Amino acid sequence: YLGVDIFFVISGYVITSSLYHRQFSNLLNFFISFYQRRLKRLLPALLFFVFTTSIFISFFNSYPPQSLKTGITSLVGLSNFYLIRYSTDYFANHIDLNPFAHTWSLSVEEQFYFIFPIIIWFTGFNRGFKNSIRNLSFILLFLSLVSFISFVYFYQVNQPFAYFSIFTRFWEMSSGSLLFLTSIKKNILIIEILKKINPLPILFLIIGIFLLPLSAAVPATILIIPLSNLLILCLK
Repeated sequence: YLGVDIFFVISGYVITSSLYHRQFSNLLNFFISFYQRRLKRLLPALLFFVFTTSIFISFFNSYPPQSLKTGITSLVGLSNFYLIRYSTDYFANHIDLNPFAHTWSLSVEEQFYFIFPIIIWFTGFNRGFKNSIRNLSFILLFLSLVSFISFVYFYQVNQPFAYFSIFTRFWEMSSGSLLFLTSIKKNILIIEILKKINPLPILFLIIGIFLLPLSAAVPATILIIPLSNLLILCLK
């Protein structure tokens, strides 16, 4: 399950990188261009998957409504909130019967795509504003801290919310964004030193964390995020 966390880090890094090289004169053009690219990439495959899978489970699942509702909500990027609403335990046996359960991560991704461009635009990051990188970094650091504390707290009192929610996952994607913002700055000694580290030991550490029991989910997640960032930084 930690593969999702690594994917969130990569996603934050890649989306920030793609926006860094694009400039737009007005807010409307920026949002249209951004969401047009996202929809072209995600929607066709998602529609095909939900449609075909819904047909099959209607034949083979004796009670398909919950699965079908998960699939339908995934089309509007809300399947994670649907699973939260029903206090779904992602690691329970019955979840194997819901072929749309894994779409929660795509919904989290889409919700990040809704929040992040707004922050990007108003900090002037993709318009070359003075101190835009610093301002964006401060905002992301603050939101990441709030999100991280929420993740640690809610995992103890409401595990489904901690697992599925954008609010408790934001810090993972934001960490990838912060990594990109830091890596484009020049003459940062610690970054240059870290870049020279061999990535193989980091990869082996990540694999070792994969082997930790589920009871160690919180420390495993906390460890996997900085290691994933470090692995990206070390890759040439």
